[in-house]
Amino acid sequence: MPGRHRPGLFGSRRLRAPLLAGAAAALIGVTAFAVRTVTAEAEGCGTGNSVRLTVAAAPAVTPAIQDVAARWSATRPQVAGECIRIEISPVEPAVVASRLAVRDGATLDVAASPVPTPREDDIPAVWIPDSISWVTRVLTVDRDVFDGDTPSVAMSPVVLAMNEPAARALVPPGQRLPLTRLGAALTAKHPPLKLVVADPRRDAASLAGAMVLRDVVVVGKADLPKLVGVYRTVGHGIPDQATLLKAFGDPKAAAPLSEQAVLAYDRGNPDTALTAVPLDPPAPAVDYPYAKVAGKSRAVSRAADLFRQALLAPANRGVFASYGFRLPDGSVAPGFPGGHGAIADRVATMRISDATKVSDVIGVWTAANTPSRVLALLDVTSSMTGFLRTAKGPRTRLDVERGAATGGLRMFTDDSRVGLWRFAGGIGGAKDWREAVPIRPLTRAQRAALDTAVARSTAAYTNSFDLYATVLDAYRSMRDGYVPGMSNTIVVFTDGRDDKPGAPSIDEVMTSLEKMVDVTRPVRVVVLGIGPDVDLTGLRQIAKATGGNAFQVDNPDEISQIFLAALLRVS
Repeated sequence: MPGRHRPGLFGSRRLRAPLLAGAAAALIGVTAFAVRTVTAEAEGCGTGNSVRLTVAAAPAVTPAIQDVAARWSATRPQVAGECIRIEISPVEPAVVASRLAVRDGATLDVAASPVPTPREDDIPAVWIPDSISWVTRVLTVDRDVFDGDTPSVAMSPVVLAMNEPAARALVPPGQRLPLTRLGAALTAKHPPLKLVVADPRRDAASLAGAMVLRDVVVVGKADLPKLVGVYRTVGHGIPDQATLLKAFGDPKAAAPLSEQAVLAYDRGNPDTALTAVPLDPPAPAVDYPYAKVAGKSRAVSRAADLFRQALLAPANRGVFASYGFRLPDGSVAPGFPGGHGAIADRVATMRISDATKVSDVIGVWTAANTPSRVLALLDVTSSMTGFLRTAKGPRTRLDVERGAATGGLRMFTDDSRVGLWRFAGGIGGAKDWREAVPIRPLTRAQRAALDTAVARSTAAYTNSFDLYATVLDAYRSMRDGYVPGMSNTIVVFTDGRDDKPGAPSIDEVMTSLEKMVDVTRPVRVVVLGIGPDVDLTGLRQIAKATGGNAFQVDNPDEISQIFLAALLRVS
């Protein structure tokens, strides 16, 4: 962005030759094999008379990028008479994404604590992650962070990796596995496979697998609880791809991996080789986009353009093929190893580019596998005795509220912490709220206490209350008791509006809220407005200021699904 300060790459040791190709190098990205930063520089291209081009690449594709860089540097590329000195580092995409977000004063959920504020050398001029999904996610933080388009330099379809005996038992060699058969295999009384998925917030192939599972499990929003259960089962204790690979000690294990990762794994001569089983319809592919970071000097930007041309040049296609990558269009170049389920036929090249679906999948996964700290606020004013028409006949608003609250409790993991307040005018003496159940870990006893408190919630005699002040008190309490590593959330159920005489205006409330907000202790407010009389104007402002939202529930039969969608952050 013009006039904006942008940093350059990861300070690390530079060598004068690219990493030698071979079986060990091919395992990069799927094992703990260490790779050093490589500088491919033309002879005589020193630091004083050169343009420094820094590239951060996903570890799996780094050896291929380094080989192309070595060839390119041998041609002595120049910008305005100065030679180009290129430095390539293997960096996990989650690390670069986090650095880019933190630099812009925000965070991305990459299943890790935000990185420290990056230095000048912590931001590359070019970023080649394993999926366009990373680019899309970073763009939600800063839409001007990249310059120009982001073409793929290579691709690899995401497949279901299995031990060869298990694969032969499930699907004939050379055939695709229909998603219907996959769903049946996962839900069978004696499943023929054990599916495991690494955290999709950190691994693109696992994100593609989680998206496939969503398509298998979710027909409508009523299926969201089922998806939560599936995500908990397949993702328990699998933080990353390195951990996931250990699961193949189980002969029934199956996991979403890129085709290239399967070929690299088998090149290491394991006791039992893996087979790449393609899905029908196919899963999205990992596509290695070339993203040029904006704000660099004109010379660096021009050098980045020239290197992109080199990576996409027909003469270098065989380099990527030798490491098990396909061309961006899904075809293969000479030197592609093949075997182990990988065929030379052209394959589908769908990218992980649906930003809404990515957000939904990550939201459900996070809720399913991350403990939450939740405070529920139940409206018990007299208007809650009013009736609403439902498919099962008239029900009071209070009954609808009770059902949604009880159902929502089942969505939280056992290591979550949940508490409950009731609110109505004067219910707490000087306050219009009263604590019914303190926030505690969701043991069996705590769940029982919450169920009982919800069931015994009865309407007060008044319909007047200071709703905004109650929400502010809840926010202050949750912020002060903030627990890192948890989703700290306030859920407000109400059918009314802030109408107590002398209560602060929404402008006064927003001013107070702005003073309380602490970006290091984020607390999200979610509001469920029940019935036609609720006024969400002010509540929506409060919710959005905290990263939450307010939902109008016109159809009581849908409140449970709307509540779950709100908690799971799906659209």
